[in-house]
Amino acid sequence: MPAVATAATGTPAERAHVRARAALDRALALVHGHTSDPRSGTIVLRDLRLQLAALTPAERATARAILARPSDGRSGDWTAPKSSFKHVCTTHFCIHWVKKTVDAPSLKDGNHNGRPDYIDSVISVMSTVWKTEVVKLGYRAPLGDAGSGAHRGGNPNGKIDIFIQDIGDQGYYGYCTTDDPRFGQRSDVSAYCVFDDDFSKKQFRFGAHGIAALKVTAAHEFNHAIQFAYDVREDRWLLEATATNMEATVFPSIPDNYQYLPSSPLSKTRPWVSIDSFQPQGTNQYGVWIFFHFLCEKYGNCDIVRDIWNRAAAVKGTKNGQLYSTQAVEQAIANQGDTFADVFRQFGVANQDPAVGYTEGAAFGSSAKVRNYANNPMDAGFVYSYGLGTLHMANDYVRLVPGTGATTVDLSFDLPALPGAQVTVIRYDQTGSPQSPQVPVLNANGDGVLNGVSFSSANTQKLVVVFTNASTSFSCNHGTNYSCHGLPLGDSSSPDYSFDATVS
Repeated sequence: MPAVATAATGTPAERAHVRARAALDRALALVHGHTSDPRSGTIVLRDLRLQLAALTPAERATARAILARPSDGRSGDWTAPKSSFKHVCTTHFCIHWVKKTVDAPSLKDGNHNGRPDYIDSVISVMSTVWKTEVVKLGYRAPLGDAGSGAHRGGNPNGKIDIFIQDIGDQGYYGYCTTDDPRFGQRSDVSAYCVFDDDFSKKQFRFGAHGIAALKVTAAHEFNHAIQFAYDVREDRWLLEATATNMEATVFPSIPDNYQYLPSSPLSKTRPWVSIDSFQPQGTNQYGVWIFFHFLCEKYGNCDIVRDIWNRAAAVKGTKNGQLYSTQAVEQAIANQGDTFADVFRQFGVANQDPAVGYTEGAAFGSSAKVRNYANNPMDAGFVYSYGLGTLHMANDYVRLVPGTGATTVDLSFDLPALPGAQVTVIRYDQTGSPQSPQVPVLNANGDGVLNGVSFSSANTQKLVVVFTNASTSFSCNHGTNYSCHGLPLGDSSSPDYSFDATVS
């Protein structure tokens, strides 16, 4: 179609159509297997559903075909005859599958109970997921979908429907989406889910496969169905980061989410990416699970993540949101008696040395250790100046190494006069063990000093300077991929975080 506007030009209706068409294009790429992100289905389809009204009638028909349940038999869905449709319902779920075509799971029935062993595995896994996420952790149960219609038998009642389909050939594990007819009037809506039919290693060459992949996919995607009962319109980074964190919360023996650590705040190359940055062509939002894991460890359990969602929930039965993602995180932390700024600084310190900062950090591997801007050994009399731009809700790091004749170092900091701008200095002794972090007091202009820090090669391996930008101020609704689609007011493209180091 010829473009009549861009996202920044044209009438409001034209701009809305550009955004809607972009959402449709992403969904078309997904269903045709042209995605590099096997976890992206839920958000791509959620975004398409949000933009449905702004599409042309022809585009809307295409979108509805993409959003349809597998049982509706539209393009990309089940092609088996209805006579091969099967389902079994448990207390909370109805599992749907077919006996023919590539979408059929293995029909092996080892216990001769009249249904495939794979379907038995799905039932068992979903029982564990429900008991953990709803019963043990106390999240809202997903809403029933009795009002969504029969869908050629693909919705026999108000229970949560899970369809088994060969979606691995399209490059993704599973997804949940909504066909709740009340979507236009409210933000707490029902959901249905689709899981791959076997999670074969041939289709899923990286990360978990087989029943292990079924388990983490179920924990992740069912958490999305829960999130839809809170606020289907919530910020995308929060949706994905907390669902990814739920994988290891439900199945701690399957650390499949470790695969996202290289694109997390523990990244060797990009620790400075804001945690609320949603990357349509990247995986930052999955790597940010580590922030919520950090909160779980800091407070002894994951109740704080549920508290965040309680605060982010829309008013029941309406489209009226309460707090957006970052506000909900701030208030949940404040409810624990802490400030986001200080907790986020501690998060930055933990990420510098995950083997110390996390219970299982030693298992994260070498890919999950943040880089430092390294310099050559600093001899006595050396003066070192450095500056960098640190983005909102992110940490960055500089390493100082003692050289010949060095005994102490004086540090002078010049940070922006910004709420949440902080610095931490960690000294590692000659054995490589971190000592108690030092947090310089900064004045109203963001200036501070830390003098006489031990810096002899006889007792110091290195100093690590952690710069923290814990700013959570936004001007919302500007169409960005950050919190509240807003412009972060704490960002700067200039090297506002700077310091001088004088060695003696």
